[in-house]
Amino acid sequence: MDKILIVDDSEMVRMQVSNILIEAGYKVFEAEGGIQAINLAKENPDIKMILSDYNMPDMSGLEVLQAIKETPAHQKTICGVLTTESSPALKQVGKAVGVSFWIVKPVDALKLKRVAAMVMQKYTKS
Repeated sequence: MDKILIVDDSEMVRMQVSNILIEAGYKVFEAEGGIQAINLAKENPDIKMILSDYNMPDMSGLEVLQAIKETPAHQKTICGVLTTESSPALKQVGKAVGVSFWIVKPVDALKLKRVAAMVMQKYTKS
């Protein structure tokens, strides 16, 4: 079963996203902030996708994803951002730190499932 890490300071968002991905057949880990996410990623080197909010109290989502991607176990892990932020400049910064996709909230269940399926297919090929 493919593993996905969801990082969001909102419990409601984590629950919603987790339920969608569990229904789609994934094993989901949840973190409410950056430090917890980094620790979960270290403990689970077989996580294939990380989906992080951008605005969080302890670290930005981009800082979290960059820190995780710098570890040898997660250099190929596919990272995405799920946020209300949609500026092209911010997306460019995300791309520079290794963000592969950007989803603007509110969460569309069908779109999220499609993105996860594409990500897992890409991960398998790399």
